[in-house]
Amino acid sequence: LFLKMLGIVVLVSMIFGGAVYYQVRSNIRHTHDQMHIESAIRVAALLAAKLEHLDLVRDLSLINQEITSIEKTFPDVSYILVLDAQQEVLTYYIGFTTGNPPDLPRQADQLCMACHPLPDRLDIPAELLASITEPHLDVSQFRKYARAMGSILEAAVLITGHYGAVVRVGYGDASIGREMSVITDALIRSLIICIVIGQGLELTLTSLLVHPILKLVRATNAIGDGDFASRAKVYSHDEIGKLAGMFNLMAEKRQAYQTEIEEKEAFRT
Repeated sequence: LFLKMLGIVVLVSMIFGGAVYYQVRSNIRHTHDQMHIESAIRVAALLAAKLEHLDLVRDLSLINQEITSIEKTFPDVSYILVLDAQQEVLTYYIGFTTGNPPDLPRQADQLCMACHPLPDRLDIPAELLASITEPHLDVSQFRKYARAMGSILEAAVLITGHYGAVVRVGYGDASIGREMSVITDALIRSLIICIVIGQGLELTLTSLLVHPILKLVRATNAIGDGDFASRAKVYSHDEIGKLAGMFNLMAEKRQAYQTEIEEKEAFRT
């Protein structure tokens, strides 16, 4: 009985732990994606706001200074493109030699993107795109790519005051991934601790429940072997305790009957 109840406890703990782990992983994955897209939007919008009052043709040096400031402040920025109304590249920053989208600049002084395998295009969850309500953002311009060192999410933001001009920012998820990994590890450790404590409590309760039953079984076997003085110990006043009490009463009557028979037989002899 104890082994059966122990098996049930372990099975329930495994099912519960697996369900909680799956739910936690799903929530963390959703939070990771949410933070990734928000970070890309924030960086792109910040740069676009800084470029609003600049002449996109004459102030290229100032634009490059702003881009340099952004890429130093946000190390997960993979690339930045500033495009005019005709979608021609005015200036750019490319921080990674591999894993960037195929339509980045390929001038002679730039990285040869064709020399490296192109990243795989990933789908962005529809619920994340639906949560974007800023009027200056076009959700159709959001792109996500997978690469060996993590994914890149690109956000395109219009530059106010410059009709059709756009800032494209590719934002990696390395920092977000590290933060999520720390949170995931902490949650998994907490889950394991809770399961271990829960199993310990369940084993204790199982032992408290099974122990009186085992004592009652031993007393029953003893009476079956002829030891009519054997009694079951009453540990509580619950149903099992009442059963043990009734068993003891029956054993006392059986012992008294056996004693009476033995006395009569002794008197006859």
